Amino acid sequence: MSGPGAGIAWHGRPGPPRPDAGALALVAELAPAYAATAVENVLREFPNDLRYVLRGPEPVPMPRELHPAFFGSFDWHSCVEMHWVLVRLHRLASIPPEALAVLDAHLATEPLRVETAFLAANPGFSR
Repeated sequence: MSGPGAGIAWHGRPGPPRPDAGALALVAELAPAYAATAVENVLREFPNDLRYVLRGPEPVPMPRELHPAFFGSFDWHSCVEMHWVLVRLHRLASIPPEALAVLDAHLATEPLRVETAFLAANPGFSR
């Protein structure tokens, strides 16, 4: 893409150019399948590579307890990336209502408050 606005992201800051019409059409065509895959991943709690430092003999919390927003996709980082996929698809195309419902539930105030508290209490956690 060239001309005015080239290299400016939609939010007005420098960033990648907006995809051309052909790319957007392809994204719109594939968005439901990609969204379904991402939703399947973020809702799959097990198996889970739980990176958690035990500070005593207490029982190990379940992934959903530690990370109510990002408990799926095998590990925390992958789950964050799958949520990014859903948000990006939503921004570029239409995604199914089930995918929007997952975003609404996982990115609500309370799950993100718990995630924020976990990160504050575990500064060495892999982000």
